Amino acid sequence: INYFPCDPTTNNPNKKWKSTTYIREAIWFESGEKSLNITRQPGLSSLLEPNQSVVNTFNNHADYDIKSTQTIKTIKLHEAAEKYKFIDAGFLSIDTQGSELEILTSGQSLLENSVSGIYIETELQELYKGQSLFSEIDTYLRKLGFILFDIDRVLMRRQNYSTKYYSRKQISHCHCLYLKPITAITLCLIHI
Repeated sequence: INYFPCDPTTNNPNKKWKSTTYIREAIWFESGEKSLNITRQPGLSSLLEPNQSVVNTFNNHADYDIKSTQTIKTIKLHEAAEKYKFIDAGFLSIDTQGSELEILTSGQSLLENSVSGIYIETELQELYKGQSLFSEIDTYLRKLGFILFDIDRVLMRRQNYSTKYYSRKQISHCHCLYLKPITAITLCLIHI
C-alpha cells in the first residue's frame, strides 16, 4: 500500500503485477473533513500549514507558499483498510508532508497484525506547524516492534547561500525503511 499522492509508478502500464486502488479521502487520525494546504510546489501540499519561521531559513522557501486551500474528506487508516480491502497489507509507503505519525496511529492494529515493513518520510526540521519529527516516529515504530533498517538523508540549501563559496547543505528530512525482525514477520504470516 503506497500512500503517496504523486507516485509515478501508478501510471505505468508495464507493471502488470500491480493493482491500483485510489483512496478518495485523505488518511488522518480522525474521520471527517480537513483543509488541504495547496502549495506552490504541489508535492509540498499538506494537511498541516507550512511553518514559515523554519521554511524561510531554506533556499526553496517560496515552494511552501500556500496558493489555495481545499476542504477534503478524511478517514482513519484502519477504516480505509477495511473500506478498500487492504487489511492484510504487508508493506506501507507514506510521504504526506508532516502527517505521517497521525496516519500510523490511526491504523495501529494494521501495523501490529499484518504490516512487516514501512517506508516513511520523517522530518528533522519542523517544516509544518505541529508536525511530528523523526524522534517521535522512530519511538512509536520501535514500540510496535519495527527496526530502522535504512535511512536516506535529504539535504537543503540555507537561504542566501553564496555560489562563490562552498556551502554545506543542512539535513531537513529523511526517508526511512523500517522492518520487523524476521521472527515477527514469520509469526504474522502464520496468523494470516
